[in-house]
Amino acid sequence: VLLEGVPGVAKTQTVKAFSDAVEGGFQRVQGTPDKLPSDLLGAEILQENPGTGQKEIKLEKGPVFTNILLVDEINRMMPKTQAALLEAMAEGRVTIGRNTLELPKPFMVLATQNPIEQEGVYRLPEAQQDRFMYKVLVQRPAMNELKVIMERFSKKDGQPKAGKITSLDEMVEIRKVAEQVYVDDAISDYIINLVEATHNPAKYGIDAKEVIESGASPRAAIFLLKAAKINALLNGRAWVSPQDVREVAARVLRHRLTLTYSSNNMTTDQVVENILSKVAVPKPSVRKAAALSTSAKPSY
Repeated sequence: VLLEGVPGVAKTQTVKAFSDAVEGGFQRVQGTPDKLPSDLLGAEILQENPGTGQKEIKLEKGPVFTNILLVDEINRMMPKTQAALLEAMAEGRVTIGRNTLELPKPFMVLATQNPIEQEGVYRLPEAQQDRFMYKVLVQRPAMNELKVIMERFSKKDGQPKAGKITSLDEMVEIRKVAEQVYVDDAISDYIINLVEATHNPAKYGIDAKEVIESGASPRAAIFLLKAAKINALLNGRAWVSPQDVREVAARVLRHRLTLTYSSNNMTTDQVVENILSKVAVPKPSVRKAAALSTSAKPSY
């Protein structure tokens, strides 16, 4: 998950609360311009064995060897350091010297970034943005919310902290349950049409040919399907509806679209909303979905 927002809107606090609620390994990396790839992955270190006095190479693992990795202000790191996360995020393993090491399971990256207009930031490459399932925009709190925040953080007992509510093993089991959620062929076609509309908008009657420079990748379709299944599960259903796809579309697609300079300050969210309004919403067989989900109902 990639969280974007101006400084001070509790992006880091949100990730910390998530890690506090889950029993598992947690590491935090602060993004700075002088951060090196070895600061994330680890390195081979030449040192002396105190017992034998011989020089030997020792492999020191970096903070990436954890279950939940928080990369704070990822776009303040240099591009080569950002790229060091690519293999870890895509393959679940890293290469240090001649050694290829598997990362713990499950492994997830939660990264925060400041808007690109701010000073001292490096734009994330499109290839790396595509590795993130979600991009969440963190807005400034409303006035009444700001008052509550001030009251919470001014108490003597310190900052509020989330309690443990689940474990990594339970999260793995929930993933398995989500995989069992039924998806009608009409829903799969709907997801394909949404992704195709980002590449060929005129085909769907969308006037965005001069707005979209590059559309969503095949990974977007995969993540749309997975996210829709999870959304259905959270809503207490064992089958996916078109509304599940629509509810997750912006978070999955907003960082996978590149707009042209002639887009006239249009945002990717506006483009996604335009696509959702033009692409025909299917009517999957609810009766069939209910029958299948009853006969093979996910259990947990």
